[in-house]
Amino acid sequence: MGRVKLSILSPCYNGEKFIGRYLENILEQSFQNYELIIVNDGSTDKSDEIIKKYKKIFEEKKITFKYLSKLQNEGHARAINDGLKMVDGQYLMWPDIDDYMHINHLEKHVEFMDRHTDIDLAIGKTAVYNVNDLSKPLYYAWKKFPKTKKKLINKFILSENKNIGFMSGNFIIKTDFLWTIYTDRNIYSDIHVGPTIQLVFPEIYLGKTGYIEECTFAYYIHGSNQHLINEHRDFSSIQVVYENVVKQLNIESKEAKRIMTMARNVTSRLHLSYAIKHDKTQIGIDAWEHLKKDRGVRTKELIKYLILKNHILRKIYVKYYNEDKR
Repeated sequence: MGRVKLSILSPCYNGEKFIGRYLENILEQSFQNYELIIVNDGSTDKSDEIIKKYKKIFEEKKITFKYLSKLQNEGHARAINDGLKMVDGQYLMWPDIDDYMHINHLEKHVEFMDRHTDIDLAIGKTAVYNVNDLSKPLYYAWKKFPKTKKKLINKFILSENKNIGFMSGNFIIKTDFLWTIYTDRNIYSDIHVGPTIQLVFPEIYLGKTGYIEECTFAYYIHGSNQHLINEHRDFSSIQVVYENVVKQLNIESKEAKRIMTMARNVTSRLHLSYAIKHDKTQIGIDAWEHLKKDRGVRTKELIKYLILKNHILRKIYVKYYNEDKR
């Protein structure tokens, strides 16, 4: 039997609300030449029970289902690391278990990679929904694809409001290229977040990236996304992830400085927004000072800083923000 075409790797932590739907979503896919790797990252709910039930269903259909159940929760990045050791596919995708894929999602991504043998990474257009209103997308991530590598790098790092660097299900990677970057199949995992940045950015920077125009993937915003992105964490972890990626790739100093400045700007902009929404004035002031130092102040940040400093404006902003998220 030849090499499996696609590996699908998905960590799960206390995902009983999503995991059954997710596994059904994979079973209904039009493309079948894949292996499924689920890493249960120390769940304390009924995730293990649900996963084992579906494991039997996949095996009855002669689909390879690799399951690792960990005793303790160690975070998303370490769960990805554990799963990478089990990957045998020509290509890799790593959707989150609360994502939704159209029935032809896997097929379209694999077909694209097979047709474009010089491509190391492909990015698909993504519809982003508020989970409370699935009638129409809030917006499309990757609606337009950058025309140059530099613009692609900038878009990947700087699109902080759309969090495109964390929508893992719309990427597909050629594993032979990935293993040249991470020869031991280990990404940086001392912090819990950032695996998608570490898997995607090296291909964007060193490899050749393609774009899949047809939208076959839906990303739901509901406040508890399984990739652990939430507004209450310290966004400085983004900087730490990029610092390690820059070291991993041995990027020359001038370009490394440019990348890290962008990463700091993203961190500061996210902290500034967080400070307004959660009445954390000092965090906002610190973020503003960092932006000024890095020359990262845009009109948008100036307006937010004025809102931060004015109690009435801040109340209006928070009210509008909360209503917009309903």
